[in-house]
Order: sequence, then C-alpha cells, then structure tokens
Amino acid sequence: MRVSITPFNGGWKMGDSLEVELDEQSTVRDLAAIVHDMKDIDPSRMSFFLDADEASAIPPDGWDCLLCEYKVTDGSVLRLEPSNSGCWLWHEIEYYKEEVLRQMVTAVKGAGEDGISMAELQKSVPLPPPMSAYLYVPLVRMHAHLFYVETDTMTREMRVWSNRGGWVPVWL
Repeated sequence: MRVSITPFNGGWKMGDSLEVELDEQSTVRDLAAIVHDMKDIDPSRMSFFLDADEASAIPPDGWDCLLCEYKVTDGSVLRLEPSNSGCWLWHEIEYYKEEVLRQMVTAVKGAGEDGISMAELQKSVPLPPPMSAYLYVPLVRMHAHLFYVETDTMTREMRVWSNRGGWVPVWL
C-alpha cells in the first residue's frame, strides 16, 4: 500500500509529503524506520497523527500495531510532527532560507516603485519556525545583490526595493 507522510511543526507545513510503499502487515514502527532511513530523523523524536486533530496522535506504545488497525489504507495521508517542536527539520536550513528569500523577492517586486516598508515585508513573508532565530534585517542586508535598502535615520523606517543594478545601501 502507498502512504503519504506530511511533515508539520504545529500548524506550519515543513515541506513536501513523502510517499512510501508498505505491505499490509506493516506497523507504525516500520513506517518510522523508513522515515529514519530516508530523512535521518530519530524515531523517538517523531509523532504520527491520523489527521490534523491533536487527539488523533498514535501513542508510542501503539507503534507495534499494524497500520490497518488504525484504519490506514492505500492512499492514506499521515501527519508527522516533531515530538518536541523544532527538534528536527524536514529539509536543511538552507532550503527554508532560500524559500523565504524567494517570497521576499516576490513581495518586494510586487510593491513597485514605492518599495515596501520592512514592517510590511515582515507581515507579508512570515518566517517559518526553524528560521525564528533569523531576523529580517540581517537577511535583507546579507543579500544586497537582491535588495536595495534605504533607512531614514530620523524615523528609523526602512524601505526595501529590488536591487536593479548594484545600488549600495543608503542612510538618509
């Protein structure tokens, strides 16, 4: 049977689903071993859910049960979450960083000639949980080839534009 595993951390989807092929006699522990082999995530740090409802968690003492006992059939989708928020990532941190940068570039280009305030940029492109340690300003400043930043030294407001030709940052 084919089962899809979708990784979440709270309400945030961590990446694409993982499709796995299992036989009818597979257990939850077998499924955890496959995820471990493919993603190098320790099974003790995994929590499986039958759906988005927290009450649908498969308890660790039930991992030796057959998947069919939980009504998992061909085409089922299981939700996989870290047992403790943030204890593993589905992708390397660079994947999430590149995704945020792509969304930021789209938001800045969509703002047109007026640019976008840093506050508006932060609202339109929320950081995913694994990047909560990153701040928007350093991320924008590290990518001067993508973004042009103008800072008003009186109001401390920053405006961001697409960098269209090697412009250097400006402090007014």
